[in-house]
Amino acid sequence: MALFSVFRHTHEAPAYSIIKAAAAQARPPEFIVQSGRQRLRVSPSLAEALQYFQTRLSLVLAEG
Repeated sequence: MALFSVFRHTHEAPAYSIIKAAAAQARPPEFIVQSGRQRLRVSPSLAEALQYFQTRLSLVLAEG
């Protein structure tokens, strides 16, 4: 297993962790994006796992 952590500030816990988990010989490794203990994305390639961070922004209008 390999782990890469993304921090907002150096004195805080990681905001995100990207994990490469070893798989059985017949399967490719899994790449997991986590926030705390919550799994946000699991994919067979790093590129697909990192697509989680390519979210589209949307306009939010305030009522009033």
